Amino acid sequence: MDNFQTSFIPKKPIMPTQVVGNMVRPRINFFLFITLLLIISMAFVSAGLFIYKNSLMGSIKGLQKSLSVAKDSFQPESISELQIFNKRMSASNQILASHTVLSPVFGLLSEMTIPTIQFTRMSLEPSVDGKNFTARLSGLARSYKSIAVQIDVFNGSKGKYFKNAVFSNLVLQNDKNSKGYVGFDLSFSIDPALLSYDKSIITSNSKKQ
Repeated sequence: MDNFQTSFIPKKPIMPTQVVGNMVRPRINFFLFITLLLIISMAFVSAGLFIYKNSLMGSIKGLQKSLSVAKDSFQPESISELQIFNKRMSASNQILASHTVLSPVFGLLSEMTIPTIQFTRMSLEPSVDGKNFTARLSGLARSYKSIAVQIDVFNGSKGKYFKNAVFSNLVLQNDKNSKGYVGFDLSFSIDPALLSYDKSIITSNSKKQ
């Protein structure tokens, strides 16, 4: 009978053993880190906006309360009187703005007229709306040269309020009183700014000062 030996100790391990070397540390996911950082930043921004919104709403409520207190401090009678006064002031300003005065025309014309020119007749013709005027004059000049000089004055800086000045009907006079003089007609339109009552008051006050 053959001899055999039975051993209960396995000559080879049932499960193969693995030698565990140095442990590998887990790597941090870079994209996960960025995502977390963005989430945290957004949380801080949202919190800041929430706080700012509450602060702003508080300021608005405070201003509304102040306005309400100021409004209540005025008596209804005082408010009514102020409204009536405001309407009267607005009406007065409109009247002054539309009011025209002709005295500046004569003053400026007197300053611009040279010594060798004499006006014998003058009329002012208003436009349909009454805001614009056309001046028509007749007169005598010492010579034709005097008329040329007067034209230059009208075309200069002083004549900026007299537009489109035209001399016409130049006639050498033969009658006894004006013999040798040159008769003429003159017409020009007047700048409405010169006729402004407000401007007249301002100019008058500046001259007094």
